Amino acid sequence: MINRIHGVLTGTRENSLFLLTGGIEWSILVPARQIAMLPEVNSELSLYIYLHHREDQMVLYGFLEEQERRLFLQLIRVSGIGPRQALKIESAVDYRTFIDCLDKEDVGVLSSLPGVGAKTAQKIILALRGKLRTGSGEQVSVYKDIVTALTDMGFDKKNAEEAVRRAAEDSELSAMDDEKAEQVIFKQAIVLLSQM
Repeated sequence: MINRIHGVLTGTRENSLFLLTGGIEWSILVPARQIAMLPEVNSELSLYIYLHHREDQMVLYGFLEEQERRLFLQLIRVSGIGPRQALKIESAVDYRTFIDCLDKEDVGVLSSLPGVGAKTAQKIILALRGKLRTGSGEQVSVYKDIVTALTDMGFDKKNAEEAVRRAAEDSELSAMDDEKAEQVIFKQAIVLLSQM
């Protein structure tokens, strides 16, 4: 499994780019809105990768942030959404906005995305709500039980929220299931609180 590719950006198209590494130039599909976020041509670039393999082709999908790839992987698990459709969705909306729509069960916004009707929007909400994290301070609400446990232990609530927010930013959490991630965040938050 390919996790990341690091190389030199050699060119872009509407929703793809070329990355030169080790004498090989890779053609990688990316969300169209991320094209504007790329560095200049001939600059170094790292992308999180998903390799889609079928009998007749292999396609690389690339993402600037690991959470963008995580969203992509969750989307293609939803019935009726394939990699190309997931890429179109991520081209039209950023990760945080998408999570906000899930949390609010906003069928209207989701159904306005390319190729997503009301039925597909409802399927997305049912399949993904609560499964994705923002990687920001918004995570405090997701981990409110951890904050409550810490305050019950005698820690200041604001300090506990800050510690949980900082602990939840660990990029390695994305590879863990929710239960394991919460255990790690709880332990790390205690360490951080002891330093405050």
